[in-house]
Amino acid sequence: MIPARYAATRFPFKLMKQLGTKTVIRHTYDNTVATGLFAEVYVVTDSELIFNEIVKKRRQSHHERTATRKRQRQDCRSRRKY
Repeated sequence: MIPARYAATRFPFKLMKQLGTKTVIRHTYDNTVATGLFAEVYVVTDSELIFNEIVKKRRQSHHERTATRKRQRQDCRSRRKY
């Protein structure tokens, strides 16, 4: 699983920056798949941009897996164990 948060605090939008001919997340994904160490590689993201970047080559590769999640805000009372 590759965690891919779009709105990082130290370097916002880092994963969608171009690094040569590909975005940073595309390089990360492609290099992880190329190791051959994993039967499946997932990118877990909260961003439609990152999701679309990974799935845009879906027709060329059957290895791509992407999951999105909705961020849920919790206050301290909802996390408290009773």
